[in-house]
Amino acid sequence: MFHKIKQRFKRYFLTGLFVLLPVVVSLKVFVWLVTYVDDLLKPFLRDVLGEYFFGIGIAIIVVLLFAVGMFAQNYIGKRLVRLVEFIFDRLPFIRTIYSVVRQLIEPFYSEKGNSFRQVVLVQYPMERRYALGFIANENAGTADGEKLVTVFLPSNHLHLGYLVIMPEKDAIPVDIGVEDALKTIVSCGIVIPSKFGIEGGKLVDLRRDTLPGAEVSAAD
Repeated sequence: MFHKIKQRFKRYFLTGLFVLLPVVVSLKVFVWLVTYVDDLLKPFLRDVLGEYFFGIGIAIIVVLLFAVGMFAQNYIGKRLVRLVEFIFDRLPFIRTIYSVVRQLIEPFYSEKGNSFRQVVLVQYPMERRYALGFIANENAGTADGEKLVTVFLPSNHLHLGYLVIMPEKDAIPVDIGVEDALKTIVSCGIVIPSKFGIEGGKLVDLRRDTLPGAEVSAAD
């Protein structure tokens, strides 16, 4: 009896922790972000508006980003963006930082191409060891007549990882979204939105299933 009570208590405790911890951490990060932005803008807002209230800084930044994005979509805005890019691309040192940041961000919002849109499995760092990655460039050249692609294999820090240039045929496409793949990577494999079935180095069956212990059968 005592053992059952102990097991039930443990299960309820872990369930409560699992439910509340993401909520608390998310709110904590959000409050930190709002506070940080407010602290930066507080002196300016008091001088210009004559008053200040919590959250006005983040609200102004959201409105500003929306306005800049809307302006950048029209004819004049697009020409102005090209002018800014032209200037920054010719400034020593600054152009290096600007170019790297722009290239890192562009794949996540650009509607052109398939950069960072296709999730793949690759045998890395050795055979029968599969790493989750993203196709970064679908046309990286050829090797012995085989088409090459670049695949980014991020660590759970996301901005760190390895760049692999490999034959396209060896990159196994996975039918999950980038967001689901990022959840798997960031959680160090604890969260797996999909189960993988691999046979002969190829994906043979993929079933969307988030239930622990679910099995995937190989396709005939």
